[in-house]
Amino acid sequence: MKKYLFPLAFLCLAACQQKASRPVAKPAPRATIVFLTEKSHDFGTYSEKDTVAFDFVFRNDGTVPYVINRVEPSCGCVRVNYPKYPVAPGAVDSFHVVYDGNGFMPGFFVKRCDVYSNAEDSVFSLRIQGTFAEKK
Repeated sequence: MKKYLFPLAFLCLAACQQKASRPVAKPAPRATIVFLTEKSHDFGTYSEKDTVAFDFVFRNDGTVPYVINRVEPSCGCVRVNYPKYPVAPGAVDSFHVVYDGNGFMPGFFVKRCDVYSNAEDSVFSLRIQGTFAEKK
């Protein structure tokens, strides 16, 4: 009897040490954004204190709607118009970025807009640059 008691006690202790299996939570599906333009744009040199604009065009290649939570420009001289609604899978849309150099000194500039969303790359930056040259 003692011969069977020790192995039985050992098996009971071993069984008690195992953790109960829990279901593994699946991560929420993310949107997949593909840019049809570059994420950086150079306006080049322009000679008037005027606004310049560029459309960063993208397509939602994911299986869930693309939702933009917020966009933060690096400067008050940059405005961004973007979809305030969920962009359906397969749909094409854009970020319209406007740089207003009125009242600023001539020369080279680099500005960015940080985009926060539900995409796989949940935070990314759009970048614009250019050179304002005074009229002669």
